[in-house]
Amino acid sequence: ALTPREKSQFYEFTIWRFAMWESSFLNHEKGLLDDESWIAWDAYYRFIMIGKPGYTQFWSDTRATWHPLFMDHVDAITVQ
Repeated sequence: ALTPREKSQFYEFTIWRFAMWESSFLNHEKGLLDDESWIAWDAYYRFIMIGKPGYTQFWSDTRATWHPLFMDHVDAITVQ
C-alpha cells in the first residue's frame, strides 16, 4: 500500500495523464483529432490503465470530476 504522500504523488502524476486522455477524447468527439491519432492515444491509455489497481482506484476516486461522455468511455473500458 502507498503512504499518503506516495498516493498524493501518484494522483498528481495520474491526473495529468487522464486530463490528456480526456482532452484527446473530447477533441476526437468534436472532429478535431483524426481517427488514426485517436486510436493510438486511446490504445496507450487503455494499456496503462487496464488491470492496474492504482489507476482503477484513481478512477473510482475522481470519476465524478470528468466530462460525462469521457466517464462513459472509461467506464466501458473498466467493465471489460
